[in-house]
Amino acid sequence: MKKLYLLFSLCASFFLLNLPKGYTQEDLQNRTDNIIIHDSLYFYGNARTLTAYYDENIEVQDNVSWIGFKVNKGVLGHKDIAVIAHFEWGVNIVDNNVQLNANGGSPNADSFFDDKDDPFTTRQGYLGVKLAKYGELILGKRWGVYYDVAGVTDNFNVFGGQASGTYNPFTDGGLEGTGRAAKAIMYRNKIGNLGIGLQTQLNGSSENYAACLHYNFPNGLLIGSAVNFAEFVDELDSLSINVSEHEYIRSLVVGVRYQTDRFYGAITYMNANDELFVGSSVLSKETEDQDVQNVYILPAQGLEIYLRYRLTRHFDIYGGINYLDPKDDPLSVGADADTKLEYYVIAGEYRPVPDVFIYSEVKFSNSVTTNGSEDPNVYTIGITYNFNWSLSTNKIFKKF
Repeated sequence: MKKLYLLFSLCASFFLLNLPKGYTQEDLQNRTDNIIIHDSLYFYGNARTLTAYYDENIEVQDNVSWIGFKVNKGVLGHKDIAVIAHFEWGVNIVDNNVQLNANGGSPNADSFFDDKDDPFTTRQGYLGVKLAKYGELILGKRWGVYYDVAGVTDNFNVFGGQASGTYNPFTDGGLEGTGRAAKAIMYRNKIGNLGIGLQTQLNGSSENYAACLHYNFPNGLLIGSAVNFAEFVDELDSLSINVSEHEYIRSLVVGVRYQTDRFYGAITYMNANDELFVGSSVLSKETEDQDVQNVYILPAQGLEIYLRYRLTRHFDIYGGINYLDPKDDPLSVGADADTKLEYYVIAGEYRPVPDVFIYSEVKFSNSVTTNGSEDPNVYTIGITYNFNWSLSTNKIFKKF
């Protein structure tokens, strides 16, 4: 891992050493042309609610609403360099007792057994520098480079994202770095159609590392792979009944995506030396007892498939599979022998206007929880309203 840290440090040093020279006051006075600085502010968000029927219960739920804004600040005299900042907060607009959407997880691992819902949670927040030629370097909390590949199948309105190694059960992947990585330094760049990413998380007492490589073909085909190494810290061990024998959680994902104007299809395969299996894929926030949730650590492999087709200008149909299977015998750690996560989703989405989605997703589950119970089917109807606006200015420093 020290070698990975050295590699990341060398890349970051190269990036910083290649920052263009700034203008001095003398340069500004002696320039022979105008200098234009472009600044922009982009504000966005959405409100997402649904009604779910599961296990003979019906409930109105928040479906991971959020608000945020991005700032792009031009650097004096350099049109190809900018300082970037991004802030995004999750907004809990409905105080529901059950969370169905894995993307709505808390940044903290111990929130798995915490029944307190904050009205606002940090989804993303980072500051960085972006160069047209040398890519971008950021510090903070952001979707990790692992998700650049794993995220190609994470496109359902409600379900999905549970077999790619992205989220620990109902966290946002921030601790491991596979989802919205916290306390991270990330470098991304594109060389033609080839995208690369490097990442480290400096958590004080531990360090995590990740890298990705993906190629975007001109015909809409993307192929990529990513790997993430997360040090097994106490917060993760405290979730599970059994104890991992590994120092690092190693997650490897391979993804393929193909899209046209009307069709989108993607598949990911994940292999991990440790993954968390739980007593229910429908997390009740009223349940704080670790033994009731029956969380176990097992090596696993996962498959996700996502398919979408646009039937008309206003209506899409879509569906897919999430399948997560332990590679070792679950009985060896005390879990049920048939433990697995397996479900199928069929859905439709109607857009009466561009910023409003009305959808229905149905999850048919064949999952067996660690305590041997069958997971319920879930039927949902929901609505999403997206909003955004932007402001941009050009500052002109005229020649003398």
